[in-house]
Amino acid sequence: MSNTTNFPNQTPNARVPDQARDTLNRAETEASSLAGEAKAAVNDLGDRAKQGVVDAADRIRGLAEEQKSAGADRFKGYAGSINRAADSLDDEMPMVANLARRAAGEIEHLADSVKDRELADLVGVVHDYARRQPAIFLGATAFAGFLAVRFLSASAEKRTQQAGTGSLNREPGPQAGYRPRPTGYTPS
Repeated sequence: MSNTTNFPNQTPNARVPDQARDTLNRAETEASSLAGEAKAAVNDLGDRAKQGVVDAADRIRGLAEEQKSAGADRFKGYAGSINRAADSLDDEMPMVANLARRAAGEIEHLADSVKDRELADLVGVVHDYARRQPAIFLGATAFAGFLAVRFLSASAEKRTQQAGTGSLNREPGPQAGYRPRPTGYTPS
């Protein structure tokens, strides 16, 4: 016999809504499971991104601390050089030698202070000083900029000389499009 004997009150078409409901329930369960997995994956990705940012910040802090220590050591070296110069000036110019020693002592104190403080504290100190003494701060930054440019120019020139080109030290010539002006030339 046919399936109608198993379900006397239902026709074969009457079972379609039950099958659809079962399929819908399975689809909802599967969708819920996929949504949970997707949410977990997004959370995991977010946690990894946060950890990456924390790791990068830690590396940057570490590099900044290394540079801070190297800078403090460099300033101590400058102070030592100034002290040695002061020693050589003792006989000829004792007042200048004393001033140089005092300056060297201040530089050493500054170097120790920089080395012992946290980077955030140093930024705060510089910010406060800039607010209290803007003219001195601007002058010091301009001077530091000047020194940086001189240092970079000297470094570039030295690298060029070491490379054997010497192009920075050559006098301009005809190959560079340079033509000497005639004697008595006045621009109009």
